[in-house]
Amino acid sequence: MATGHSLLVIFAIVIVFVLVSGKQWLTIRDNDVRADHAALSGNVVAPRADFSVGDSQAPYPGHWGLPAEQQIHCRCTTMSVLSV
Repeated sequence: MATGHSLLVIFAIVIVFVLVSGKQWLTIRDNDVRADHAALSGNVVAPRADFSVGDSQAPYPGHWGLPAEQQIHCRCTTMSVLSV
């Protein structure tokens, strides 16, 4: 018989690998948002794909691989997109 923890792990796997169809870039939507980030607001990519941030690629906002002008003090985030 499966334990509560095992069921939780199975549920998490189902959500991540079956229901999550993408990730969406979200900004704060104020006057301080960088132009490159504002252009990405609402864009959806595959769960393991990178976003095109200016001339760079990154899996999420503020990623260490982005140039400083795209990374430092970035207040953007991503949200999972579910296919239900």
